[in-house]
Amino acid sequence: MAFKWPHITDKFTAYEGDKWITHLSVALWLVDDYTKKEPISLTKVKIKEGSKEAFRNLSGYHIFTDLASGNHELNIESGSYFSEKRQVDTSRIKDVTLEFDDSGPPDKAVSTELKDASKLEAGDIVEFHNPRGDIEQRRITNIVNDKTIFWIEKLKYSFSAQGSTIRVLKYLIEEILLKPKPSYLFPDHATLVRGLIYDSENKPIGNAKVEVENEIETVSDHSGEFVLYFTKINGPIEIKINEVAHPNKISLEKGKTVSLGKIVIT
Repeated sequence: MAFKWPHITDKFTAYEGDKWITHLSVALWLVDDYTKKEPISLTKVKIKEGSKEAFRNLSGYHIFTDLASGNHELNIESGSYFSEKRQVDTSRIKDVTLEFDDSGPPDKAVSTELKDASKLEAGDIVEFHNPRGDIEQRRITNIVNDKTIFWIEKLKYSFSAQGSTIRVLKYLIEEILLKPKPSYLFPDHATLVRGLIYDSENKPIGNAKVEVENEIETVSDHSGEFVLYFTKINGPIEIKINEVAHPNKISLEKGKTVSLGKIVIT
């Protein structure tokens, strides 16, 4: 996939006089799952060990620098969204030189051949540069014969001109979707389904999985409340709660909220 270009480099000089240089390890791009834009409320990202907090750069990326090689657990907290926990493995950061086997890929390409791709793996992100100053990044999806790398989204620019280069990013870049809580301030025109999940003893069930298969998935909060949000309507929907289908299909109406009230599950 293509990423929003972060205005960041592999190294940061904190104080020019002392030349205190830090090295970028992880850049996280957080996305509101409803709007597909930046989060609407303040979001904090911390590493579990030591509670080190990311700083947010001018591009909107949450940045960690100088992380030790290995696995790190990230905690993402925001008042409008459910908390998220993610693992990042900084041992996957590579310092290798890449070269095109011949010319680089033209515009609309989804693959290119390198002299040696043996040190790459699916999931690595490569960055293309051309002499005009165009830059694009793509996440590798497949590698064939240790030479040809593939990605999904077609390139916008051509990198076949002499002087074009390719490199593997020396830091990790990830996109994380944040799921709105039921208390999220949806606009008046939002198309929603709301409900409350209780057990047979009339106690609210938190963290219950609520989904419309192949369309949307969320969980209930500590009070058993959940909200599903839709940007398009494809006919009646079937809701599953903890993998069990709700007995009735639900018809949506654009800009309206359907309230299912209390749902008791055993």
